[in-house]
Amino acid sequence: MRHFYDTGLPEGVAKLPLLGIIVLSASSFLTGAGGSAGMASAVNSTAKTFPDQAVSRLLTGTKTPH
Repeated sequence: MRHFYDTGLPEGVAKLPLLGIIVLSASSFLTGAGGSAGMASAVNSTAKTFPDQAVSRLLTGTKTPH
């Protein structure tokens, strides 16, 4: 990845070769998929820490006793 950005295109070349486009696209996809999986994991672990009673009250709309 860094090589593509640091070196740029060689002299006399007007566009990036197909292999370069494929590598950049695949890297972009993997970065997005990894970020999305990390976020899903964080939300899942946070959701598992809530007590079952609090979740059932939230879903049914019942109020907590005072």
